[in-house]
Amino acid sequence: MEINKLKSEWNEKGFFIVPQLFDVELVKRMREICDDIFKQWLAESENLQRAANNTNMAFLTEARYFKNNPERRKLFLETIANEKIIKIFRSVFNSEPIFHNTQYFFEPANETQAGNWHRDQQFISANDDEEKAIMMSQIGLHIHIAFAPDDNLEIVSGTHIRLDCDAEYLIRKGLNGKKPNDEIPWAERISLDAGDACFFSAWSLHRGNYIAGKIRRTFDIVCGLETSPYTPPPMGFLDEGFINDLNPIAHSFYDRFINTYKEKWKRGEYEI
Repeated sequence: MEINKLKSEWNEKGFFIVPQLFDVELVKRMREICDDIFKQWLAESENLQRAANNTNMAFLTEARYFKNNPERRKLFLETIANEKIIKIFRSVFNSEPIFHNTQYFFEPANETQAGNWHRDQQFISANDDEEKAIMMSQIGLHIHIAFAPDDNLEIVSGTHIRLDCDAEYLIRKGLNGKKPNDEIPWAERISLDAGDACFFSAWSLHRGNYIAGKIRRTFDIVCGLETSPYTPPPMGFLDEGFINDLNPIAHSFYDRFINTYKEKWKRGEYEI
């Protein structure tokens, strides 16, 4: 792994790809776990058709998904906080990551759609000045790990450190007859093989594409380098002993997450 190359790509583009972050066996085991969680989530949904055509599901660490299966929970949590990922954060960003959330992207049942262009900070604040302040003061990341070949992610290179140009702004905001899912011809499409990972800025201008009938199984870990202005829900991490049996690296990773947000969780101050 060429750390200087990853740093350079991050600084210039706001993303980099790590081939084979997960080996074949780990991809197989993680996909089995995530697919099972996905099935449970579908079964819980009040509207199965709507859920099956969602773009993704979130909060995969919820304790109920691992009921009566502590070994699966242990593997899942330790994989999210595995040594390779922690090493990349330390080497590229000179920082320890703060966990935030997980997502699982899947193909829609029968409703193909082009995703909307967005920057994640717009879901925290729709105010342009506040969006800019978040982008300039913090680093939020997605670690997008393919469990099957995936070329559905598009990113506009360099937008992690610059504002939208006029054309991008009109599309992202849906103004002057533009739609948030209009094409941006200068965006880059990210192609991943199973096991590959794309680390990309949550503040970059990006979108996904969701194609019915085309298998998509991509696991997404959301992390930051600072406390997020958005407080995620506890997702099982306030449960007694939830991380006690994890290896030291994973235990430290989640302990940092718990200590960051536990007082807010106890007061019920979080979003879902």
